[in-house]
Amino acid sequence: MFLRSKILKLRSPVTQQAIRTFLSENYNCTNEWNSRLSPSFMESIKMERFYYDIQQAGKNRAIDVDMYMNKVTPNAEIHVDEITDLLQKTRLTEEASNVLESTGHAVIRNLIDTDHIAELLHILENRMTYGVFLDNYIASYVLNSLVLKEDFHTAARVAGLLMLEEDFSDPLVRAFSLHSAFKYLEKCEPFHEPPPEAPPVKGKVQEVKVRVKFLRNEFFDDHFDLTDNKHIVGKTFVLLSKFLDPVLSVNSKILGYTLHQKNEKALELLKSTKSDVFYKDVIDYCVKFSEEGSDLRAQFESLKNSRTEKFEEVTKSLIQKAVQENEGKTIEEQKKVYQSWNVLREEKYKEALDVVDKKKRVDEIEKLQKEMHLEEQKLWFFENEDKIDLEIDAKKVTYPKRWFGKLKKPRVVDEGYIPPEIVKQRRRAL
Repeated sequence: MFLRSKILKLRSPVTQQAIRTFLSENYNCTNEWNSRLSPSFMESIKMERFYYDIQQAGKNRAIDVDMYMNKVTPNAEIHVDEITDLLQKTRLTEEASNVLESTGHAVIRNLIDTDHIAELLHILENRMTYGVFLDNYIASYVLNSLVLKEDFHTAARVAGLLMLEEDFSDPLVRAFSLHSAFKYLEKCEPFHEPPPEAPPVKGKVQEVKVRVKFLRNEFFDDHFDLTDNKHIVGKTFVLLSKFLDPVLSVNSKILGYTLHQKNEKALELLKSTKSDVFYKDVIDYCVKFSEEGSDLRAQFESLKNSRTEKFEEVTKSLIQKAVQENEGKTIEEQKKVYQSWNVLREEKYKEALDVVDKKKRVDEIEKLQKEMHLEEQKLWFFENEDKIDLEIDAKKVTYPKRWFGKLKKPRVVDEGYIPPEIVKQRRRAL
């Protein structure tokens, strides 16, 4: 079992009210999302045995997995182990290419709504294993929920996953990611716990050699191979800067270069930019995360006439603007998507039923043919007796004789033979 993530509580009703103004309740598309449970074939599913029925079928069909993930609701008990097991096993079969888009949405929405944050991160970070990906709508849904709970640590990790896709073209995703990454810098805790240190070995250390087939050349792509939390968040800032206005772009870029330890690029940017463009809290973070005693830190400390307005407030305003301009359009588009998914799910279900019915009819026909053949043999046995005997003889399998070597003659036993030990005992007795 995965560890339940610890969600931070909101500090005051004022903060909660301010954060709730980001995305409205209409963004959840609750009615359209719940309509997936309305069809009769979805209502007839019995969750207490559906998982075992899928397992006994021997093949995780994409439609069965989709129906299971959508049938699991926050009101019912969430079995995370069963969810991950089905996703992983399906990913290893040919059905991985047939998985429906609604499957990933169902997994993400159910886990985020039931506060299974650690499990959700595990699934999202292991995309090759589980095949669950974030699109623009569900990414905004997740980030809004995490920001509402002030879980900026998890929100920054989600923004880092979006960075790997190199696409922040959606205004809502971009605004939430920028705000989450900046708020994460307050604590800047590692994304993953460091591995436990190995206990010291007493005595002489024995060298262990392992035979390997081949060695790969060391290569670091500075993207998918990133593991350091500061480097990941730093590259997120740099990528976000490409989609922002000039002032926000410069501030985001200087933060990204500093966190990613690209000192040369950061110095070059400082030389080509006026100091009144940078925000004071951005410079404070740059001083904090730059190397002590370096030229870069000295440059940051010497900056004056920076903006007194907080970058954090600017990111909040950016979210509010993005919501105001894009929320309504996104809601209408997603409603149509959910409706199309319901139609597609019903079509796939009917196709699966047709395949099952066809196989069942073929099995019944084959069974009937065998019964008719046996009945024909009984009715025409005496007329076909010779033919049947020939068929029986043809089925007999004859094996060639094996030679086990020349047989030895049995030893001749002398009945009058007396063992030496007995003779000795008689002499002693005399």
